Amino acid sequence: MADQNKVMQWVRDLFKHTPQPGEEHFGVYIPDNAAQGTFYLGVGKVIETGITPSGGTYVWVEPYARRNPSIFDGSYECNKGKRAAYYRFFHPESDEEMPAEYLPPYRLNQDELDLAGPGRAGRLPKLHHLPSRGEEARGLYIAPDTQLYEGVGRVLQGHAKGRGFFAWVEPIPGRNDDAYRFFDRNNDSDMHYINMPCYGAHDAAMQELLANPRPKKDSAQPRGRNSASAARHDTFPKLGSEAMGTYFAPDGRFYIGVGKVTAIGLNHCGAIYALVKPVPGKSGGDYDFYDELTLEHMPDFTGHASSKSRFPWRDHFSKTVEELAPKFKGSGLRALLPF
Repeated sequence: MADQNKVMQWVRDLFKHTPQPGEEHFGVYIPDNAAQGTFYLGVGKVIETGITPSGGTYVWVEPYARRNPSIFDGSYECNKGKRAAYYRFFHPESDEEMPAEYLPPYRLNQDELDLAGPGRAGRLPKLHHLPSRGEEARGLYIAPDTQLYEGVGRVLQGHAKGRGFFAWVEPIPGRNDDAYRFFDRNNDSDMHYINMPCYGAHDAAMQELLANPRPKKDSAQPRGRNSASAARHDTFPKLGSEAMGTYFAPDGRFYIGVGKVTAIGLNHCGAIYALVKPVPGKSGGDYDFYDELTLEHMPDFTGHASSKSRFPWRDHFSKTVEELAPKFKGSGLRALLPF
């Protein structure tokens, strides 16, 4: 009983403040290899926290344990000496413990990357010709958390590199078979489905809008292969403040600019990112959002038929625990603990 009381007090302390990414906290874990919409609850490392549409705070976490067979020993105590009672994840409806197969994939840390040498993660997916915008090619995709993924997509920008060429690409609507998968170049794991844009019935109108010539941002430099994203930060900006960040636009692309911070997070490489929304009535300078690869200004989506979100699963999970799992509403902290 004494140990359980200690755990209860420890979790209560976690709830006294809004956590920052990297801290330990109770939150929602969304497995990348489970059925879409599946989530579990538990205490882990915060990877993203943000403001919900209702004005609350959502917290996404990852378990400390990993599903790599070479290090996973069948328990939740295999990483950093974490005690099983603290760090078990459970299903919000059945209270059943999360299967080990849904643990996040093992990712190489910087020391392991240095030991392994450059490998695939340090090589560009080179092409034999300079690709034209709009054609299909293997290339690099920048996810909203500024993480790089490799896959076959539609070319946004082609570059010459040494004796070869490479391309920045975006996912192609409707192409989600193995040949078009986007994967983490460090460990071959698929990009999480919440970061994959979904497309609907108004794509033709949207493509027509995107085809219109747009001016380029004079004060920005196009992103090179080894340059950091302009949306990355050295420290976490405050939720609700104004800062440079990434905006999920209605066309399924990401644009960079200064806006209201709606979420902050840490990507797989430990880089800090911020997600923002444009501030009504503010424009000019850094308030003008632009494509980091092409430097084109973001289109005006006002009144466009296809202006709804292209990231429905991200929207779905940007909710408080009580909103995602109504059975816990008003039931007290004890209902959140699986022991």
